Amino acid sequence: MKKEQYEELLYNEILVDCSHEYEQNMSWYYYVQDELEFPFEATINIRKRDGSKISKRIKVIDLSSDDTNFERNFNIEVAVEFDDYLLEIALEKLDEISASEKTIEIINTWKYWIKK
Repeated sequence: MKKEQYEELLYNEILVDCSHEYEQNMSWYYYVQDELEFPFEATINIRKRDGSKISKRIKVIDLSSDDTNFERNFNIEVAVEFDDYLLEIALEKLDEISASEKTIEIINTWKYWIKK
């Protein structure tokens, strides 16, 4: 998407009438909770002990963030199946997403937002 498309989605759909950070975080959380379609697959990059990195395909099964803290440093995390483990991963860490167009759009908009 282009910058204008991200801005339109942000301010016309996600952050409508939000006046400060707490409201923005709260709006993001409820928007993601309502709109992301689970499960889907994605890739995460993992750093090994020797400093090298590998990409690992994972299954994203649910939102793991909750609505108890919308203060500073708010982050959206998802629960993922990683081999025999369930882990929480920051939404922006997901790459090569295989999901509905809407889910991909939301994740890319979140990545755009947190870089601002």
